[in-house]
Amino acid sequence: MSRVLTILVLACLLPVAVGASPTDLIDFRVEDQFKKLHTRSEVNGKVFIIVGSDRGGSGFNGAWSNAIAEGVGELGVSEQVASVGLADLRGLPFFLKGMIRGKFSRKPEEWSIMDWKGVFPKAYEFEKDVSNILVFGPAGRLLHRTSGQEFDPEEIGAILEKIETALQ
Repeated sequence: MSRVLTILVLACLLPVAVGASPTDLIDFRVEDQFKKLHTRSEVNGKVFIIVGSDRGGSGFNGAWSNAIAEGVGELGVSEQVASVGLADLRGLPFFLKGMIRGKFSRKPEEWSIMDWKGVFPKAYEFEKDVSNILVFGPAGRLLHRTSGQEFDPEEIGAILEKIETALQ
């Protein structure tokens, strides 16, 4: 009888565990708009910040990214932080890839993850029509997660505090 009860309890808990967002940076292999492959190993040992969205939220990413970059600069830790934009492109027809790539910055230092399969948005349950911000510590642990349209100075402060603590 206790085995049956254990199996029932595990069966009930399994969907919750599977559906939960990971607390560590996923292992990834994704291309940018220049078709250059990027992997998790590039950001190991650094604070890694992702500001990403679907098309509906893309108009808000710049304000969040700029505010975070300015704060990181003021902290004097720019060399210890890797920040990237992420475009959630799942569901778009494959034959539009070239045209879509062409709409992104041509500056190599402004590379963006072109997430055609929605690997990050699925793993971290991105919200639609907003910027989704993920901050990972040097060991790959998720330190902070937020989302919104207009950037929130209090959230920026919380992000910078987590970055500063992680790098001490």
